[in-house]
Amino acid sequence: MKVDFFENSPFPVWWISINVIVFGLIGLLAESLTLTLVLIAFFLISIVFSISTLGEKITRYFLRMKPIKTEKDKAILLPAYNAVYESVKEKYPLIADDIELYIEENGNINACALGRRTICITTGALNALNEDEILGILCHEFGHHINSDTFVLLFLNCGGGILSLLLLCISIINALLNGIIRAMYNKYGNESKLIIYGLRFIKWLANLITKPIEWILMAYSRRQEYKADSVAYDCGYGNELIEGLYTISNFSSHEPIGLMEKLKSSHPDLKDRISKLENQL
Repeated sequence: MKVDFFENSPFPVWWISINVIVFGLIGLLAESLTLTLVLIAFFLISIVFSISTLGEKITRYFLRMKPIKTEKDKAILLPAYNAVYESVKEKYPLIADDIELYIEENGNINACALGRRTICITTGALNALNEDEILGILCHEFGHHINSDTFVLLFLNCGGGILSLLLLCISIINALLNGIIRAMYNKYGNESKLIIYGLRFIKWLANLITKPIEWILMAYSRRQEYKADSVAYDCGYGNELIEGLYTISNFSSHEPIGLMEKLKSSHPDLKDRISKLENQL
């Protein structure tokens, strides 16, 4: 089966277009073509860097993902990892052959896929899951590589990070000018108010753009979780993944969450994922 990067590629193309439009609007408001070109150039450079080997290595460092060192951890993880990798290669022969497994010292039961050649599992998952459940969880993470989720998310996070940084800068400038202009208001009158209102409008506009985009990205992420679950099922690890998700669910909070929290969630409800997998068996 083919890795479906081309199925996903229209989304990052759309995302790049949105960012270029937003940067253009910022340049238009600032009456600066140079600012627009600088933002676009920085955006594109950040994408190229993030998909590079060095960029992925730096990301692993900041996320505290480390090679597996102890013989005990190797004895549990490496046979499971190699067995899943072989099964995935048989089903999806175009998957990269240099994906490596890392571990993070973290008590949460979690695993993740990163960049082009990284899968990471936490010590919390290693301690809480049995060997069969680890097989299912690892296969799910390979599913993210197969579906090109890790590659696509690099595009999304680059743009989102730049927009968030711009919003932060606007907030800082707004706070600083609020104090300065209050002190100068008696001297300059209503002209200072116009500056404040202009900055607040830009901040409101940035929020108006970034919040719906954040919800769209999270909806995309939730959809891809189901697709990664299907990869585990296709590779013969559906039951193992179901048992792993049940174990994770036992350690999770089951308090109801509101609509806004659901919109901001990157993962579907665990019971929904389990139910969908059980219906596939």
